[in-house]
Amino acid sequence: MSPRHPTAFRSGQRRAMIDLRNLRVCGYAITFNEVIAFGDELEMVDAGAFASSLARPAYLNAIWHEAEPLADIEFLFADRHGLGFRTAPFDCTWSGLPQSMTHGFDGVSIGGIDITSSDYVPVYGRSVRRILGATVRHVCLTDQPAYPGTAAWIEGQDLSFAPSRIRQSAARWRLGHSNALLAQSSAAARRRRDEEIRAQKLEARYQARMSAARRPPPAPSRATAARTSLEERAAARQRERLLKFGAAR
Repeated sequence: MSPRHPTAFRSGQRRAMIDLRNLRVCGYAITFNEVIAFGDELEMVDAGAFASSLARPAYLNAIWHEAEPLADIEFLFADRHGLGFRTAPFDCTWSGLPQSMTHGFDGVSIGGIDITSSDYVPVYGRSVRRILGATVRHVCLTDQPAYPGTAAWIEGQDLSFAPSRIRQSAARWRLGHSNALLAQSSAAARRRRDEEIRAQKLEARYQARMSAARRPPPAPSRATAARTSLEERAAARQRERLLKFGAAR
């Protein structure tokens, strides 16, 4: 069986070399709700399985060059199709990647996956292990992906000669990436607004305390003034009686 490799589907195309220092790779590292045979059981990944991994550091490597990480994963996001990724610019001298990815790479897998929670659900009469929680450490380019729906390509490259599945994946990725960036900026805006509201409340409480400290004591009410006057007169009469009693003795 010949490997799914881009050089196989457009072998006659001239392969342009790309400056690795400015290279970014995009794609889907795993597809959600795609049932595969993994070992002796069936498996699929839930769309929310990698929610805890999206902010964790990860890197990209290739199965035929596994010893050297090619680039850090700059952005991970999850949409309805799968776990999308975008690398930071490459900073290495290996030139095999652009030769092999001139028209997209037809296979990506996740490496260093740690499953934290799962259950079993029936699918077409078969019991399928559904991964509900997992973490990922790196994404790997491979010609034998566990999930056939994955794909990767160089950002900005012309995919006109790529297989239709890669072109469709790229279109889904662009939409998912835009939505993820929008959600991220909206969340950041909400956090900034909440911080501003908290700061305003703290400032208002501080000003209220300072104003209360500077404010003169309130004038006594009429009832308080009348009661004080009666108490003062009673005390004065008591003093007078004591003085008279002392003088009489």
